[in-house]
Amino acid sequence: MPDCGCRPHRVRPGCSRHDRNLRTARPARARATELSAEEMAALIEGRTQAAFGMTVDEFRKALDDGRIDVEDPGVAGLAILV
Repeated sequence: MPDCGCRPHRVRPGCSRHDRNLRTARPARARATELSAEEMAALIEGRTQAAFGMTVDEFRKALDDGRIDVEDPGVAGLAILV
C-alpha cells in the first residue's frame, strides 16, 4: 500500500486508508458462556466464599437476618444470583 502521507500522530482528514479503518473498527464484545446448573452453583459458591468468606447458605441466612446490607453494590449483584 502506498504511503498516504499521514503522520502517525496526525491523521490527514479524508485519508481513505484511515477513514476505512475508523469505519470498520468495532468494540470488542464479551462472549457469553453457557454453564450447567452445577457449574453455575460452583461459580456462585466460589464468588461468595471469595467475597464474604461464607457459603451460599450462610450468605442467604445473613441476608435474611439483615446482617448483610442488600443495598451495598458489592452485595446486590451476588444477592440477585442466590
